[in-house]
Amino acid sequence: SVAFGRNGASVAYLTTTFGHDCITYGAASTAGGAGSGTGNPDAPTDGANYGYCSFAHGKDTAAIGRISTAFGQECKASSIHSYASGMQSETGPGLTSHPNGVASDGDCAWAHGYRAKAYGDFSAAFGSFITAYNSGVILGRGINPGSPLIANDALVLGYGVDVPTIALKKGNGANGGFGKLGINTATPLERVEIRTSPGDKIAIGSYRDWE
Repeated sequence: SVAFGRNGASVAYLTTTFGHDCITYGAASTAGGAGSGTGNPDAPTDGANYGYCSFAHGKDTAAIGRISTAFGQECKASSIHSYASGMQSETGPGLTSHPNGVASDGDCAWAHGYRAKAYGDFSAAFGSFITAYNSGVILGRGINPGSPLIANDALVLGYGVDVPTIALKKGNGANGGFGKLGINTATPLERVEIRTSPGDKIAIGSYRDWE
């Protein structure tokens, strides 16, 4: 192991640190920047289960999961094969305490943006003030940290809302099967479901109608 820069601590076997105040608890891992690290500080001697072959670079960023990657500021990649980048973005395992929660490792979860979070196997979140659970995929922007846009076992699109503008619920997995499409709802009950507020209008026409 080797440390470059100032106050680096390459603790685990075959590790490297760059910059200042970085630390590597995960075996065969690398950390760089300022205050970044790999592995789990609560289990500093378990570099095989936490932070093994992981990479963290940025400011106060951590790669905790095995073979995980974290870039940016205050980001945290907490599950195996996961990737977190941007600012205050996070990946992690699926928990039964999550909405409609299912326990899972969070394998291959991916989060990028500002306060983008992805929990559970294959979950992905791209944008800001957003959270994906249970293999959900989300692209967009919530309202604020207290009113995030959420994807739960669905593909969700929305911008500046906490209710998805478009939600695609997964099908039954059979060949030729269909999923469900929801507009302005996260939980479509019918094959295609559109919800509106009182006073809303729906316009359908050709381009020339608005010339």
